[in-house]
Amino acid sequence: MSLEDMDTNINKMISEIKFNKNSTEDCRGIIIQRMCEVREKVNKHLDTLEVRLKEELSTLETKVENDIQLTLKHLEEKKLQNATKQKQLKDLTTYTSNLQTFLGLRHLSSGVITDEAFLRSLVENRSLDEVKIEFEVDENIISLCNNINKFGSVKLRNTASNLRLESQKGKQAQTIEKRNSIENTVVKFVNTFQVNTTADSIYGCDVLPDGKMVFCNYSSESNKDFIAVFSSNSRHLYNISLEQNYAFDVVSLDDNTVVVTSPKPGKCCLMSVDLYRTNFTTTKTQFRCFNITLSEGKLISNAHGRGLISIDATSGNFLSTIKRNVPSDVSLTSFESKIYFCDPGKKTITCCDMEGKSIWTFKDDTVIRNPSGITVDGNGNVYVSNQGLNNVIVISADGTRSKQLLSESDGLKKPKAIQYDRKRNRLLVANLKEKAFLFDISN
Repeated sequence: MSLEDMDTNINKMISEIKFNKNSTEDCRGIIIQRMCEVREKVNKHLDTLEVRLKEELSTLETKVENDIQLTLKHLEEKKLQNATKQKQLKDLTTYTSNLQTFLGLRHLSSGVITDEAFLRSLVENRSLDEVKIEFEVDENIISLCNNINKFGSVKLRNTASNLRLESQKGKQAQTIEKRNSIENTVVKFVNTFQVNTTADSIYGCDVLPDGKMVFCNYSSESNKDFIAVFSSNSRHLYNISLEQNYAFDVVSLDDNTVVVTSPKPGKCCLMSVDLYRTNFTTTKTQFRCFNITLSEGKLISNAHGRGLISIDATSGNFLSTIKRNVPSDVSLTSFESKIYFCDPGKKTITCCDMEGKSIWTFKDDTVIRNPSGITVDGNGNVYVSNQGLNNVIVISADGTRSKQLLSESDGLKKPKAIQYDRKRNRLLVANLKEKAFLFDISN
């Protein structure tokens, strides 16, 4: 290793360590968000139980109040009746004959017996009891407070670096960590989030260098096309609304700029969107461009009736046609001077060079059905989303082996947009509608 190589490798290591520092800071935001989500879920459940208990309390209060009022009403009526009887008794002794007095007293005595029976019934049926409403906390709530001593746990987990040491000798690179096979690939769920409740056609997504995530919704309905921007810890920042059929696919150029394809007939264009100012610049194109990827400063897109074409990322001008005829519904990506695309019609995944010459093609109907999204990690392994099987598979860098990583049990439902964040070793997957998922990938 020469001195020049040594200096290059040291600089690369410094950059790697600085990136790792930023990645750790991102982890803090994600962990805090998960804590808040759990806390919110617990609080919401407790709020529901509290409302239900208060309703029961109100029902009991109403019953007690009604019983008391009914008893008081009967007593007031008896009181009035008793006053009337006292007046009658006085009148009998003052104004009537002995016989009339005798008959009147018999009648009054009968009424008194009935009233006495009523008063005794109030005592016997416990209408005069003091009523209190008691409260007892459910033992599960008490157990929750007594038995749970911590919110969760945090621990360190190392992910092998993909950094290679540069050496002029033999023009070969030595890796700090051996490239791992797909058989050892481990997926760990990080987060799931709602892209938008109206998102019905999430066709593309990308991860910016600073970790922000962008999604484009390409809808058949008017006023539903938009770009959704999320922070690195999956917090929704804002949406940028676009015209109908103006957001088919998206690729990032830097921390603040993305390019969006618009294959709308008569208005074919590329839009350079400034995410910081939320404005965009439109460049008309000769062809209807669909999916798009960035490779060595050039945009590669599949153009309707033209196949693969290259476009200047700065000016948006057409550069050349890559000699590879592909249908307009293929999804594509690029890595280390190679182009990868999936063909839904043929159920194949293909890797070719920048001239369009095939390097390998993978076909297996048992694991591929309606492949709709494709991305590549730092080792050249290819990740494919299959709408027909609701899964995500990984294909080895040489295109000979495959492994299913995610399935419907992981929340996938017609997954389409997919992107691998090579800096953070994370996989971003979006269903066609509404939801997206973030996973850590390690070996």
